[in-house]
Amino acid sequence: MYRLIVPVVDFANSEIGLTAYFEFNQTSDHRTSQSVDIALLDGAEPKVMIEAKRVDRGISAEQISKYLRPGVRGLVTNGVHWVMCLDGEIKAVSLRDASDGKANLESLGEIVAFIRGKEYGRTDWSKNATYIKPIIKPVRLHKTAQV
Repeated sequence: MYRLIVPVVDFANSEIGLTAYFEFNQTSDHRTSQSVDIALLDGAEPKVMIEAKRVDRGISAEQISKYLRPGVRGLVTNGVHWVMCLDGEIKAVSLRDASDGKANLESLGEIVAFIRGKEYGRTDWSKNATYIKPIIKPVRLHKTAQV
C-alpha cells in the first residue's frame, strides 16, 4: 500500500488539499462499524474513499461500494489495477499496459483526475461490476526438509 497506492493518492491530493485519514471508521446502513483503508476528508466529510488490497489479490467494485454515499468517489486497488466508482457507475483501469507491461500513463492520469474530482472520459463507464484477477503471483519459498 505504501509503495504502490499512497504515492498516487498523495500526488492527486497535493492539488486539492483534502485531509488524508487511514483506517477511516464509519457506521454502515446496517449499524455495523466498518473502516476504509484511506479516506480523503473535507473537514469531517469524506470525499474520496480508497480500499487497498495486496498486489496479489483480485479486486472488484463490491469491495468499496459498501462505504460509498452519493457523490463520494470510491476506488479499490491492488496497486496495479484500479476500480473507480461513482454513483453506481464503475470503470476499471490498469497502470500496467497489457501489450508491453510498461506503465500506462493515460490510466494514471485518469486515476489522478478522478481522485481530484475532475470529469475524465465518463462515457466509457458501466453499471456492470467487474472482477479483476491479479497478474502478480507471490513467490513461495522452497521448504527444505530437516533430518
